Amino acid sequence: IEIEIDNYENEFEQVIVNILNNAIDAKIIKEKDGRFDAKILIKIYKIKREIFVSIFNNCGNIDEKIIERIFEPYFTTKENLNGTGLGLYMSKAIIETHFHGSLFFTCDEDKTKFTIQPDS
Repeated sequence: IEIEIDNYENEFEQVIVNILNNAIDAKIIKEKDGRFDAKILIKIYKIKREIFVSIFNNCGNIDEKIIERIFEPYFTTKENLNGTGLGLYMSKAIIETHFHGSLFFTCDEDKTKFTIQPDS
């Protein structure tokens, strides 16, 4: 599938980088406990005329204590890694404002998936 972004390509790239950086940080934390075979998978698919992007990682679920807060500005669990708490907040704002879509996540069986989808 070939996708061309005419506007806001830098912003879209930043959203993808933010999500990937969070997966890499989760991998680093998970590897502190020993050898871990981390995987990150990006799927881009089309349903009718709409494009969806999903980014999966197997680095564990998001802690239930913070699950309601991950899109809040300045909320971070990565103080030790110099986290600012703006990455997911800005990513969600970019997708909603510039792409008229949604950014959301699901957790299941030690896997986390972030999905970008158009609002219908």
